[in-house]
Amino acid sequence: MARKYTKLLMDMMAEGLISDKAVADMALCYISEHDVEDMMRTNGLLDDEVVQEKKISVSRWHTEQEKLV
Repeated sequence: MARKYTKLLMDMMAEGLISDKAVADMALCYISEHDVEDMMRTNGLLDDEVVQEKKISVSRWHTEQEKLV
């Protein structure tokens, strides 16, 4: 079966066994910073205008994450 574990994880999310946020957090911590940048560029999230609009919320996210460590 192709993408066996992807389907399993998506089914777990659909059933409410794990939250979308938890999966996103795990994935973003697992993949490299380069891969995160590539994913953002591929999906049009790194346009200069978008980056400037999101700069404050991204900074706030990093501050919250540092508190967790």
